[in-house]
Amino acid sequence: MSALPPTSDPITRKAHDQFVVSHGKSGALGVFATSEPIMLRRGQAVLVQTARGVEIGAVLCPATLRQARILGASSSGS
Repeated sequence: MSALPPTSDPITRKAHDQFVVSHGKSGALGVFATSEPIMLRRGQAVLVQTARGVEIGAVLCPATLRQARILGASSSGS
């Protein structure tokens, strides 16, 4: 996944290491982890590794622990 350019107010933005991503032709949802915390925006295009291979996805939001537990069982990757 790629990082955002620096923002003018770094205090309000926080880097995360797990994101909810819509991916694939059907728009499946999954929680995907990065190797290190990065800042991504909603709608930003990312490449994700899924059980089907490398797919293009769109970031929806940083993943909370609850979302990771719920979606992690259905779809996850890196």
